[in-house]
Formats: sequence, C-alpha cells, structure tokens
Amino acid sequence: YQPQLESFENNTLKARAAVSVEKPTDTEPTFGAIWFEAQLATDRETRNIGLRNVNVLQSRFPDASKNQSAQYERLFSRQASGWDLDMSLDQMLAMLDENSRGNIEVQNLKNEPPRVFYRTHPALLVLIDGEPKLQPIEGSRVMRVVNSPMYIVFETSLKSYYLKIGDEWFASPQAKGKWRSVTQPPTAVLEVAARQDFPPVPPEVQNSLAGKPEIIVSYEPAELIVSDGEPQYALIEDAGLLYLSNSDSDVFMEVVDSQDFYVVLSGRWYRSRSLNGPWQYVAADNLPAELAKIPVDSPKEHVLAHIPGTVQAKEAILDATIPQTAKVER
Repeated sequence: YQPQLESFENNTLKARAAVSVEKPTDTEPTFGAIWFEAQLATDRETRNIGLRNVNVLQSRFPDASKNQSAQYERLFSRQASGWDLDMSLDQMLAMLDENSRGNIEVQNLKNEPPRVFYRTHPALLVLIDGEPKLQPIEGSRVMRVVNSPMYIVFETSLKSYYLKIGDEWFASPQAKGKWRSVTQPPTAVLEVAARQDFPPVPPEVQNSLAGKPEIIVSYEPAELIVSDGEPQYALIEDAGLLYLSNSDSDVFMEVVDSQDFYVVLSGRWYRSRSLNGPWQYVAADNLPAELAKIPVDSPKEHVLAHIPGTVQAKEAILDATIPQTAKVER
C-alpha cells in the first residue's frame, strides 16, 4: 500500500508501508507493516522519483504466529531488492513536509491535566461539553442535551433532567446537582427514549450500576478513579512500586524516593501527592525508572505499552501503523 515517508538524508529515504499477504489456502489476507530504506533516482524534468535498492529493515504482523511473521519478513526482504517503486517528487516533498509538521504539532500538544475525581464507592462520570445545550424534540415537551455523549433529556414542565444508563434512570433538577435513581420516569421522557437505539452497556458500567453509583457531572475534560472502599495496595516485586489493588484504574505509588502517586489516563501519565489531587502532567522522560521494571507477568503489565523505551511501547507504536479491517455485509 501507499508508503508513508519518515525521513530523507544523504539520498536515502526511510519509509513504512502497510502490506498484506494472502496464500492460496487463505480466505482472508494477513495484514502487517514493513519498514524499509531505499536509494532515490530523481528525474527533475519529469519530477518523478524512483525508489531503488529497497532494503527491508523491520516488519510486524500482529495476527501471525512468530514463525509466520519471520517467514513473511524473509519473503518481503527477498522481493524488495527487485522492486522499482515510482512516485511523484512533489508528492514525496509534501509527505516529508506533513511528517515534519506532525512532529511539531506533537511537541506543541497541550498537556494540561484533566480534572480527576477520586471516589471510594461506586460512581459514574458523565461528561458535558460546557453548559448543557438543549435541543427541542419534535412533538414533545422534552428537550435533548446535545453536547454530551450520554443520553440526557430535560423535561420542561417538571424542570428536571433525566439520564439513562443501561436500564437505569437518574433524575436531577440541575445537571450538576445531586442525581437520584428513579424507577419510573415521566411518560413523556419514556416516549422519546423509545425512539432511540441504545448501544450495549460495558460490563464495568453495568457493575457500577448494580452498586447504586454516584453520578458525577463535569463540564470539562475529566477522569474518574474508583476504588472498592478505602485504598488498598499491592507490591510489584523488583520494581519498588505499589499499585492500587482494589481499583480498575492504573494507579501506582513510587515508594523509594517520593511516595508520589502516578496514574496513566488515555495514554498520558500524571503525578500527585494525593489520590485527591491536584494532578500534574509528567513527561515521558521524567517517569520513575521503576515503572519500566514492571514484570511481564504482573497484573499491571499492560501499562508497559505507555512507558517509552519498553518493548511493549515499541510494539504499540508499530501496531498503530497496521490497518484494521472489518467485513461489510452487502
């Protein structure tokens, strides 16, 4: 597939490309990615370039076995030396420029931490992008809050908000007020809800609903950490770390030097002296070295994908370049 250029120096171009392999006995292709370098032959009159002496540097096929992956890499390595790939010089320059701008944009990303709520009892976080924006629903006195991914409506005659999560309903006179569970919402609210298709509720949310959760509404980006009762900690052997063992969140305490808490939220790390905050963004090169020592058989092994320099982090970057496919029924 179309290569994505990464660098160009001393007439050597480095790039990556999504690839697929399909054997005669396969019903579907196996997708992966290769990283390669090539020498450039440039024709400035026609503004075309040719990629010659292609050399495969690395490959990754997540859905293939280790032996299959090695076989596929050898296959591409053998064939690549004979490839003559052509592309427009202008296209190459545009790709390199876009790649440079992308790196600058990553460096300039704002790292302001989200608001982090901590609770020791069941709770669910509801995000609204600013003050609720109400949109009339045709043929009803009920209005929909359109700036939230959650299903929230406002019953104008009762001046009350209603929130539906799974099969449960909650009500509050104010969006940021105290929400209470209701067994029977007003008929007008049920009528408009009947027009909607609701996706399945994730298991963790369903578990929270069973515990009569507190509903927390935020008008700004926010995250929620919940522990099952007061915080309990377990030791990660050989890492000098404790982790919050009665929570689904990835919270760690660095015990050797600072006793600071660290949490990874949406792939980014934050630090605080207390579980109640305030939290501060932590750049990757400022993370405690102990985090990279988490063993692969630890219950928290999955966070290694968010720790630069680890094998898991490198694999996560590689996997992000590989296309995801799905069947579309016709």
